[in-house]
Amino acid sequence: MQTINKNGISEITTSQFGEDIIVNYLIKLLKNNNIINDVTYIDIGACDPVRNNNTVRFYEQNLLNTHMTSKSILIEANPYQYERCKEIRPNDIVLNAVIVDQGFENKKIPFYVFANESGLNTMSKTQAESILKELPEVFTHY
Repeated sequence: MQTINKNGISEITTSQFGEDIIVNYLIKLLKNNNIINDVTYIDIGACDPVRNNNTVRFYEQNLLNTHMTSKSILIEANPYQYERCKEIRPNDIVLNAVIVDQGFENKKIPFYVFANESGLNTMSKTQAESILKELPEVFTHY
């Protein structure tokens, strides 16, 4: 997707709604004003490591050393997407895990996977059932 910033300059976004452009602007502003020196990101629910991804721009900037020099973390529960993240983003730390509230740490929680490449995966049975009603062809397993 392409967006136009306030100066009329076209920018390419890899995020679904241009979030990476907003965060990139804030990072540059903070660095230019000597408020921060380096940036580390944590991408919870990374899903696809490139398509509609909020952090791939920062990963690529890190490779180019434009304003990031540290390893960052991707957390992805879908085993298929986790493997893709490890393969495509080898300089990031990639964890195959879910983030849960306190009290759920040692409990077995179902994880509903919808089409390996989708971002519809959930731990909510109610949400999974709702997705199944609308898109029955995308269910993979849980």
